[in-house]
Amino acid sequence: MIKPGSHEGNMFRVEVEAEDPELLCRNIRSLDRIPAYYGPQRFGVRRPSSHLYGLALALREPGRLIREYTYRYPLERDVRLSYEEESLALVSKRRDPWAVMEGAPGIALEALQAYIFNRALSEAIKGGYVDRIRETVVKIGYCGLTATLPAVRLPSKELASATTTWARLVRGVAELEGVRLEMLGELKPSPRPLYFPFKLGSCVTRGDKAIVTLCLPPAAYVTVLLREVAEVDWCSLAFEEEAR
Repeated sequence: MIKPGSHEGNMFRVEVEAEDPELLCRNIRSLDRIPAYYGPQRFGVRRPSSHLYGLALALREPGRLIREYTYRYPLERDVRLSYEEESLALVSKRRDPWAVMEGAPGIALEALQAYIFNRALSEAIKGGYVDRIRETVVKIGYCGLTATLPAVRLPSKELASATTTWARLVRGVAELEGVRLEMLGELKPSPRPLYFPFKLGSCVTRGDKAIVTLCLPPAAYVTVLLREVAEVDWCSLAFEEEAR
């Protein structure tokens, strides 16, 4: 459970309830890097499927976007989703379903961009060729250290005509989702590392909990690190905490 106020900057203190907290600590100590996936909490919405907003926006389908805004998962039924409600209020005020597209700003497309990136990186990792998709390198400073990391460009319309292995992989993922990269509009092909190093402070056990202190680079997600070492239902955890 990542509690509000449990981190400052990129320093985290995380409590994880586990059947075998000692095993979880051993797993964390065995890591020296994590995939550079975007975490589900990036976009300020409660559900991890915010990329579906971006998909509806890219396809210019207001009906699909309205359905996504109004649908509630079982654990969401008593939770207000202000982002969605503000867009629906705009539709009601204008009496125009297309107004929902105006109420879905660029952050929705950024969610789709991040989702396509995650999918493409996952395919490369599963296929065992992640080392061959590097397009450039980036230098990052983190936790008092400096690292030079292999990187690729984020999905954007500029990758639609690129010939790199990564660009072809991204186009294939986008096609499976039913979109073209041109639909991402003016989003920039900013470079993102393929993985992030991190600095572990400590991992100690207390009863059925593992208590982890660590430092992550900017743009890395502690949820991604924990998913590498434990099976966690992030959506359920978030709403259970909300219910308390």
